[in-house]
Amino acid sequence: MNQMDGTHHIKTDRLTLRPLQAGDAPRVHAILSNWNVVKMMRPVPHPYTLDMAEDWISGNAAAADIDIACGFALLVNENLIGYIDIERLENGASGMEGELGYSLDEPYWGQGLITEAGRAILTHAFNDKGFDRLTSGHADDNPGSAKVLTKLGFHKTGQEKVWYIPRQCDVTRIAYRLDRSTWRAGKRQGGWKKP
Repeated sequence: MNQMDGTHHIKTDRLTLRPLQAGDAPRVHAILSNWNVVKMMRPVPHPYTLDMAEDWISGNAAAADIDIACGFALLVNENLIGYIDIERLENGASGMEGELGYSLDEPYWGQGLITEAGRAILTHAFNDKGFDRLTSGHADDNPGSAKVLTKLGFHKTGQEKVWYIPRQCDVTRIAYRLDRSTWRAGKRQGGWKKP
């Protein structure tokens, strides 16, 4: 169950999603200093410094203030374990489009936490923020993200070679898309099935 309270926090069964805060920088730095995490993230440099974490958090707050992104720190028992966001890409005649992104500290992989957070942010994006469609993607050597996106109802739209900053090379990126109507149909049918 997802509930948003008056402080812009979203509660799920196991997580609290809340806006990032300046004091989160050391924890964000620690998570994104792990090569196994950062190598899957297209735009994140490696090594990742504390200054970069502070600047990124400040930029996220500014983006949220002008409504071009909605992002949340993921907390389990008040411990920051990752981040999930949707960045607005387009707002034209065909509607508003955004891109879903996320990162999760390695000890929490394989527990369904990103899927749980994803369900919450999709509800927020489609119901509260008015997005019409979302895109996402993952490196072809990241089967965990393929499972997450499929569980959330995304469907593959193709693949392309994309420059990954931490790897300093082109990587095959699998692209996905989810329209609001498809998401709603899946919700009416009891949610998305596990692959």
